[in-house]
Amino acid sequence: EWSYKKIFSAKLAGGKRDHAVCLVLDISQSMFGNLGQCLRESLIVLVGALRKLGVDNFGIIVFGRDVTLVKTTEQPWDP
Repeated sequence: EWSYKKIFSAKLAGGKRDHAVCLVLDISQSMFGNLGQCLRESLIVLVGALRKLGVDNFGIIVFGRDVTLVKTTEQPWDP
C-alpha cells in the first residue's frame, strides 16, 4: 500500500569516488618530430585536466626501446 518507510527514506550520497588512470606515451623512433611533440603536449594537457578534476592517483608510463615507469599512482604530482 506504499507505506513501507524504507522505500521512501532519504537517499544519502555514497563514498568518495576513487579513479585510477594510467597514461602511456610512445617515445620510439617512429614518434620523432612533430608527432612526438604533439603527443607530449597532449600528455601535459591530460595531466592538467586530471589535476583540475581532482584525480591524483594516475600513473605515467613511457615506452620506446624499453618501458619506463615515470610516475606511479602512489607518488604525488609535484615538480
